[in-house]
Formats: sequence, C-alpha cells, structure tokens
Amino acid sequence: MREVMTSKITAQGLGIARIMVGIGAMVIAIETAAKLGLAANGRLTMPVLHGVPPPSLEAASAYFVLAAAAGTFLTLGVLARTAAGLTSVLQVAVLLWDQQTYSSHRLLLLLLCVFLAMSDCAAGWSLRSRFRGGRQAVPYWPQLLMMSQVSACYLFAGLSKVNDSFLSGDVLRFQVWWHLPAAAFVPMAYATVLAEISLGVGLWFRRLRVPAVVLGFCLHLSICLMMRESLVLLAFALLAMSTYPMFLRRPVLGVDTGLPARVEVSA
Repeated sequence: MREVMTSKITAQGLGIARIMVGIGAMVIAIETAAKLGLAANGRLTMPVLHGVPPPSLEAASAYFVLAAAAGTFLTLGVLARTAAGLTSVLQVAVLLWDQQTYSSHRLLLLLLCVFLAMSDCAAGWSLRSRFRGGRQAVPYWPQLLMMSQVSACYLFAGLSKVNDSFLSGDVLRFQVWWHLPAAAFVPMAYATVLAEISLGVGLWFRRLRVPAVVLGFCLHLSICLMMRESLVLLAFALLAMSTYPMFLRRPVLGVDTGLPARVEVSA
C-alpha cells in the first residue's frame, strides 16, 4: 500500500485521460441540457427530493454554460482541478434534480472527475504545462483509482448482462438500428458479455493489455456505429477509453525517487 501511495509516473497518460474526460463531459452537458429542457417544456418530471423546484429553461441554460465551460477548461488543462471538481458537483446536482437524469455514463463521469480533482491532471498535455512547464512526474494512485473504476464498470456491465433477457438478443434487437437477421442478435449478445468481462480482467495483465485495448476500441466503435443514442455512447466510450494509456504503461512499484517511475511497456 505504501508503494502505491508514494510511486510516481510520467504525466502523459494522465494528461490524455484528462482531455478525453473533458470532451466526454462536454458531450454529456449537451445531452443533459436537452433532457432538462424537455422537462422544463412540460415533459413528465420525476423529482428525487421533495421541495426541489422542477427544471426550468433558465436553470437548464445555466447548467449547460457551467458544464460546457468546465469541460472546456478541463480539456485544455486550465484550472483543471477546479474544472474537474465543478464537473463532479454539477453531476451530483443533476442526479439529485430529477430521476430521469440518471445514467451509468454520468456516474462514471462524476467518479473520474473526483479522481482527476485529486491529481495533478494538468501536469502534462495542457496549456499550463505548455507555457508554465509541467511536473516531471505525478503520483500514481489517482490513476490507479481511475483504472480500477473503469475496470469495475466493464466487469459489472458484463456480469449484469448474464440473464435470459439480454442473452436472448431481445435487448440488442431493440437498441441496434441496423437491419440484421434476427438470428444475429444472440451471438452478438454473448460476444458483448464476453468482451466486457474480458476487458474488466484483461487490462490488468501485461500480456493481455494490448489485445484488450484493441478489443475495447473495436467494442466501443461498434456500439457507437450500430446503436441508437450514439452521442451518449460516444461520451461513454471517451470516458472508458481515457484510462487505456494508463493500463498500457503501468509503473513498476518501488521506492519513490522523485523521478518518473519505470513503466511496464506492453509489447
């Protein structure tokens, strides 16, 4: 545990993750503003807390401005930790505002931004590091938390689909907009479960990392191309794949020297 808390690694992987999470946050801001706008225009509301005013067009607009600005700052690496913290707070506020705003990608965004706010996420690949110089190495433990969260997300997603409803292909038949033979959806369902469970486990093993990253890219690409609500699925893909560079270059834990840790480069 002490090695995990004291180890450091070069900042490039964290910088790439910050950029991808920031872009994903902006995509989710668009989706959320649209949902809140529909609720404000008379759509059925489902409040979480009694006494909380229902969504209004003004509130939806204010949310979008704040969320888009925070996502932009996070992407650029300007006041990045503040932007990550603000993004997390906004997601909590929206989740407590209306039950219809709940989604797995929003919860994943919230958690990843909490971990980014704990890290020196602007140390690399940012405007700050470009003009002011970045740190040579950053603590590894926030990245480990991000990797663990994404891995758990994949594993839970795969295991939760092991049921008759999904494995029968009925769920995919409804969600996929491509016109495919009915018999194709059953093997697609089994392949989806196998892919997600494989990602949840395989990303942690040195010899399996590169194949797992390729599998993850193909999985998310196929999901975005074949399924409805592709904008939301694009955001989820960005959030999940933001940790891939971290998995590919994990540090060899040891004594903290203040220099970038040695990394296990996957062949």
